[in-house]
Amino acid sequence: MKYSTRSSDAVHIMIFIHQHDSSTITSADISKSIQTNPSYVRQIMAQLKAACILLSSRGQATPQLAKATSEITLLEVYKAVEKEKPLLHLDTHTNPECGVGVNIRLALSDFYAQIQKDSKENFLHKNTTKLSQPETDFLPVPGLYGYHSSGKIILNTKKKMTIDTPPVMTVTRIL
Repeated sequence: MKYSTRSSDAVHIMIFIHQHDSSTITSADISKSIQTNPSYVRQIMAQLKAACILLSSRGQATPQLAKATSEITLLEVYKAVEKEKPLLHLDTHTNPECGVGVNIRLALSDFYAQIQKDSKENFLHKNTTKLSQPETDFLPVPGLYGYHSSGKIILNTKKKMTIDTPPVMTVTRIL
């Protein structure tokens, strides 16, 4: 089963734009960072723009965040790109002749609904500021991406970088 990465890609795009504030940034530049195609990046950016999270003009390579990162919640981003899609999905193709297959949806539906509600509440209180600011509790690592000893993914962001900029040693928590 393919899981959607639209929400994490949207946050990635926003942090990329935030890190390159007042720079010329094309969808091709961003797509290299996400390792996808520019068309997909433009689709996500259009959804962020429709949700009043991003400012951009067609044909202009100067996208900007529409508001401060402290004002953009992860729930806003999720809703912009996933709409009302649930985080968890029940399998609707279970065997009706199996006792478990018949009852699994009933057994899990309330549980999944509560997880969905709790997650939305949690996302509502998480903004993108912390995702885009340097943290001091990380060990420096070489390379653009690396791992903190806690297992968290980190992104090297000492200065505003282009795709061709060599990595530096200061890191920022992104997840």
